[in-house]
Amino acid sequence: MTDEFPGGSDRPLRFGVMCNELELAAWQLHCIEKLLGVEGVEPALMIVRETTAEDQASGRPQPRRADKLLWRAYRRHVLDRSSKAAALHPLPPGFADVAVIRCEAEKVGSHAERISDPDLERIRAHDLDFILRFGFGILKGGILDVARYGVWSFHHGDPGKYRGMPPGFWEICDGDPVTGAVLQRLTERLDAGIILDAGFFKTDRASYVRSRDHLFFGGADWPARVCKDIRAGNTTALDSAPLPTDAPITREPSNEQMLHFLAQQARGWLSNQYRSLFRSQQWTVGIIDAPVQEVAGIVGQARLGPVRWLAEPPGRFLADPFAVERSGGAPGDALIMAEDYDWAAGRGRISSVEVTGEQASAPRLTLDLPVHLSYPYLFRHAGRLFCVPESNEARQVCLYALDERTLEWTEQCVLIAGRRLLDPTLFEHEGRWWLFASDEQNGPNDKLHAWHAPDLTGPWQEHSANPLKTDVRSSRPGGKPFVHAGHLYRPAQDCSETYGGAVAINRILRLTPHEFEEETVGVLRPGSHWPHRDGFHTLCGVGQRTIIDACQNRFIGQAFRKAMAKKLRLAPRA
Repeated sequence: MTDEFPGGSDRPLRFGVMCNELELAAWQLHCIEKLLGVEGVEPALMIVRETTAEDQASGRPQPRRADKLLWRAYRRHVLDRSSKAAALHPLPPGFADVAVIRCEAEKVGSHAERISDPDLERIRAHDLDFILRFGFGILKGGILDVARYGVWSFHHGDPGKYRGMPPGFWEICDGDPVTGAVLQRLTERLDAGIILDAGFFKTDRASYVRSRDHLFFGGADWPARVCKDIRAGNTTALDSAPLPTDAPITREPSNEQMLHFLAQQARGWLSNQYRSLFRSQQWTVGIIDAPVQEVAGIVGQARLGPVRWLAEPPGRFLADPFAVERSGGAPGDALIMAEDYDWAAGRGRISSVEVTGEQASAPRLTLDLPVHLSYPYLFRHAGRLFCVPESNEARQVCLYALDERTLEWTEQCVLIAGRRLLDPTLFEHEGRWWLFASDEQNGPNDKLHAWHAPDLTGPWQEHSANPLKTDVRSSRPGGKPFVHAGHLYRPAQDCSETYGGAVAINRILRLTPHEFEEETVGVLRPGSHWPHRDGFHTLCGVGQRTIIDACQNRFIGQAFRKAMAKKLRLAPRA
């Protein structure tokens, strides 16, 4: 990453914040904290709305519309009291010496407003690179161009479908599995800004408070990521075409709409309770006699069968399978490593299965540690067999060498320490090693992170644009990347409906230490003819075969007892 600022100087990126008071919501503070963590970015100005006589008049109690009473009661007694993201806090210590300008907002038409020319000159004197809008109204006029990279504003909702308010509300009403959000550079046209970053989050149909908080906090690192791009010289997004949208503008819900919303939320809560007690994912590993590019639908229509399912070990399940062709074996012979989850112990271990012709051996336990293990990423390099299992509870990613004859593991080194990484996926691309993963403590199913190194054993360096993307439909790794016709493809989990619900196939368009871009070219869902068709979250090619897993939601006695015990522990005492 270069330290040079566009234009040749190494001056920092200077930003301003537009707000209504000298305090911010928790998610906005989180956004600023992420910005302050980027080298070469500094706060330069607070632009605070000055209360005018017109504002005071508009703020006087208005006659309450009877058809909005349910929403206003819900907002006051539930949303305002329970939301962690919206809780107000004073500015952080780093803003103690930041200049403050108070501005009056002049009305433009019915809904928009502009900043006066004298105030614009005062703002321009601070030589800002961008302004974060956390207050004021719909902005028009010179304020949009007073900073080098304009005014950045969040829109919490997919602007192609949902405009207006309340943020993240109508997705629950409509049963939409995902809730979108964008960070945009504002233009003169309402909700038609230049998209700087965007993402999709799973809609929590059981709780609007949780769903909205996740939406607000989930995108709070986007301004920091855009600043990293600018520091690296990647400014293409800042000058791209504005987003066209003609989606209808929503308003506060009526009483009738609120009743529908409350019914949807109650239905979501009851569904969650039922699933948590009476339905658990019983995973199974399967083998498809077709190469991965055909199974994935890169060549022709996706081939999801026929599948030879491995026998289910009693009281356990196998998931997250990875495979290599066996050295010295016949064509098609393979060694499979998989998570072996014991329902009674409530913990995963790693087992191996040997495939010879059409036969598969019983699972053989090969690695058992005091922490949960899963996703045993298996690969060959320089004539040796390696495995990187997920061990996020140990807060590290370890590289193991495997003796193919004895299946004994030897720890080689720690690749990444101090992070709870999920589904670490390694591959070599254009002379560099890459490790993709999601983070248990930062959007485990939403956000994709990456590291790179000149050699398998390191040193590993975090990608300058982390997190690379935010999309619950295609971020979390879901199998082994593969190359076809010169293109690199990355399987990922689609967790929009449920954890591990489907596999998204992403084609990587650009991957360097400072850049990343991919597009989803297909989504593989469980085959309708499969006996296990409630989930599908791992895809691994091995020669002319493809190894997959799938799940069926079942009642599992051990899981029920543990879930019930947990609910009783958390239940309020009389």
